Amino acid sequence: MQGARQSGQARKARSRATAAVVALALALLPGAARAGELYFAVVFASQGELDLPRYAHTFATFIKATGEGPNADRYAVEAHTISWSPASGDVRIARFWPERGTNLDLASTLRWARSLDARVSRWGPFQVRKELYDRALVQIARLESGALGYKALDVGQRPRYASNCIHAVSDVDTDGGLLDTGPHYGEEASYLVAYHFRRWTIDPCRVHEWVYDRLGLRGLPIQPRTWGRAPAAW
Repeated sequence: MQGARQSGQARKARSRATAAVVALALALLPGAARAGELYFAVVFASQGELDLPRYAHTFATFIKATGEGPNADRYAVEAHTISWSPASGDVRIARFWPERGTNLDLASTLRWARSLDARVSRWGPFQVRKELYDRALVQIARLESGALGYKALDVGQRPRYASNCIHAVSDVDTDGGLLDTGPHYGEEASYLVAYHFRRWTIDPCRVHEWVYDRLGLRGLPIQPRTWGRAPAAW
């Protein structure tokens, strides 16, 4: 009996040691968020007064909040935006060749939308896994390196040579293939992109308004949108 008890204790000890090793390995995996780090994403749409694709835009901001303690709204925040546009500022739908693109920051994008008297909408900010944030930074670096051109109709060019604004955001995640947004643009396309990121979202029903405030957007005419309601019905 004593030998059996010792054997059982040894098995328990090995089990605890194995669990500790597994926990350590998981903590060291790439994409694992550290304590005191939170990640968020918000997907935007702008829709011009003239309901045409050239006056519509999809863009997104990815946020990292770093700090200590339970009051996340006091954490330091850094934000990075994907807002892929032609460097000329003139969206030409039927342009045959890709052109040089530029990645606008959030403030510049909102100024452009205001210049068109566009309606701006948002999905989020939602808390997301660190890996989505990391992938977004990789995509931003690629866009800003000049490796990718801009083309409104990017069939046959995406993702290797050129992209439009919608796919510049959605191609942050291509694990399941390229997102097909069909003929949709503006709000409908941005809804599809936000839904495309749902597998990275920790709680898709919870919107973190304090993150929105920290982006300096409080008071701006940006319409919050929710899940389960088709954009075409708004």
